[in-house]
Order: sequence, then structure tokens, then C-alpha cells
Amino acid sequence: MSSDNSFSLSVPDLIQEIRRTTTALNGGGPSDGIGGKSEEVSENDRQKLFDASTKLVSALEGPTSTSWKIVQASAWHAALRTAYKMNLFDAIPRGQKPITAEALGSQIGADPTLVARIMRALTCLGVCDEVEDNEYQHNLLSMHLGNPLLRTIFTGMLDVATPVMPSLPDFLSSIDYQNPTERDITSLLAQSSHYSDDHADLVLFVDFGGGRGQILADVRSEQANLKGRMIIQDLQGVLGDWKSPGNVEVMAYDFFNPQPIQGAYFYFFRHIFHDWPDVECRKILLNTIPALVPNKSRIIIVDAVMSRERQPHYSYCALLDMQMMALGGMERSEKQWRQLIESVGLKIMGIDHPPLRGKPGARTNDSIIEVMLTKDE
Repeated sequence: MSSDNSFSLSVPDLIQEIRRTTTALNGGGPSDGIGGKSEEVSENDRQKLFDASTKLVSALEGPTSTSWKIVQASAWHAALRTAYKMNLFDAIPRGQKPITAEALGSQIGADPTLVARIMRALTCLGVCDEVEDNEYQHNLLSMHLGNPLLRTIFTGMLDVATPVMPSLPDFLSSIDYQNPTERDITSLLAQSSHYSDDHADLVLFVDFGGGRGQILADVRSEQANLKGRMIIQDLQGVLGDWKSPGNVEVMAYDFFNPQPIQGAYFYFFRHIFHDWPDVECRKILLNTIPALVPNKSRIIIVDAVMSRERQPHYSYCALLDMQMMALGGMERSEKQWRQLIESVGLKIMGIDHPPLRGKPGARTNDSIIEVMLTKDE
């Protein structure tokens, strides 16, 4: 179509921009790609290259192909969820060892024709490589998706959010397109087909929704000399009969009730507030404030802080926000975080975007927000 061809006018300029950026990444010398000094590359340079490359792909792809990709996203989710349920990623040999659809089907007990159809959809997404007709091997993306920890996270997201998403437009229409502000999302679910101190007795760290204590276990491991009690708080149904290691305490607690642990140094909320709308977040904070020692206790929030200047972080968060909307929560920009925190009389002392381990120049999708109750001395 002519509308697609009009975008090709920018391709030469975009190619030149990519060449200029890759040259800068290689220290100013001629280059066919990013060279061996990647550890010295600034995040700003990486961002420029990413932006230029994304624009080039968009220009070459054209709006028609991009539109079809958007419309067919639900089919990609279905293919990925099916692959997880069939254990396809485990069945494909590690390394550059291809396997046929026939062999995959025999290994996992599935029809080879169905396997080939699922694999065809995945390879179109860039998940796995089809080296010959109906013959596949792992690539970097499929190995990443097959990681047990990520598979657990992604399966949870796909199984919980994906079935609800088709009902979201009707739900928003039913509330006259007002921004959802109440946690009770039952009406939406019903529409879907699925439902360091010297004194050891002082409390150093309280981890809300800490589950089985991985965060605190990491803290204890990396900072063995830290003094003070560390406490995991979660719902009794989550904790069950689990007994933590002796250096971490376990307490059943619902953060919609007043916080019973007074005067801790750190109250830690990781991936908590994005599950809830502002009105519920204020309740959680107001239940915590009486436990804070002014100018000393800190609330540490680990969640996304959306920023247009950070890609692909911003795109990731924008889509995640749609999923959280279906579950009653939301992702927030820095402005929205400040409005939320200040609305209950607290103050943001700083926002940090920590580096991604093992990825020089890259940043995590999560940010660390440091909050205090400040009072004049």
C-alpha cells in the first residue's frame, strides 16, 4: 500500500543515524557493529542506538504489518502458553542441536502436526529457529523463556491476566470509562471466562509480602555482618506451615491492618503497590506510618517508575499497566508516585534506577523509591 511506502523515505536517514551511533560506540573508529568495548558504553548511547533501530524496523515493516502484529497478539500469547504447558522448551535439546516436530511430538506425547503449528507461530515471534522444514533448535530468546524462574513468572502472568484482558473493554464501558479506583474487581472477573545497628533486638528490615524469604536470604548472605532482626510478613495462606531459617523471622500479617512492628529501619515493599489503585495504596501507607520513627525509618518501594526517556522499559511498563488495570492495579510515572506518597504526608527522598547485573550500561525495569516521614528537629 502507498501508506506503507511513504515510511520508506526515512530509511536512509535512519541507517545513517545507526551508523553514527555504532561508530561512537566503538570509540570513533570504523565499525560494522558494536565492538569489544561494550562495558564502556553509556546508557545514553545504548538508548540512542535502540531508538534508531526501533524506528528503522518500524519504517521497514510499515503500519499494515505492525497493525496485524498488534491484532494477533492474543494468538502469540496462546502459542507461548501452550508451549509452556507442553514443556516444549525443555524438550528441545540445549545447544545447536536441532530436533524435528516428529521427535518433539514423540517426546512430549503430542501430535507432531500440532507441534509444528505451535512451533511455526513461535519461530515467527523469534522464539526458536527453524533450521529446516519442521526442524527446530534453541536460540537466545527461547533459552531465556525456558529459564525456570522466568517461566514461572511468565506463566503466572499469562494464566492470570490474559484470560481477563478480553473483558477489560466491556468492564471499562460499564463504569463509563472512569479510571478504576477500587480494588474490588469482582465484576470484571465475573465477565471473563476465568476467573545496620549494634543492638540485635532492634528491627532492621520488614519485608511485606516476602513469601518464602528469598530477598531477606540474599540480604543476609551478602551482608553477613548486619545486626538486627529481619522479619518476613505475608498472609497466613501464603506462609502456611513454612519455617524460615533461624536468622529470619516469619509473621502472618495483612497490610490492610495496622503495622504491628514499630520503629524498624526499613519497611520493604517489592511489587506491592502496582497491584493496587491509589485509594488502597493510601490505606497500606497509612497503616504503616504510625510505625515509622520520623527522620529515621524508611519505606523502600521496589516497583516500576515509568519514563518515556527509558526504552524498552517504557513500552514494557505501558503494556504491563494494561494487565494491571485488568487486575485492579496500575503502573505509575514519577509524578504519579510523588502525588501518591505526598498525599499521605510522606516524602520521597530519592529514586534510583539500579543497573542490571551482568549487562553493562543496562538498567532494570524496577526502580528503588526511598520514602521517609520527615519532621523538623
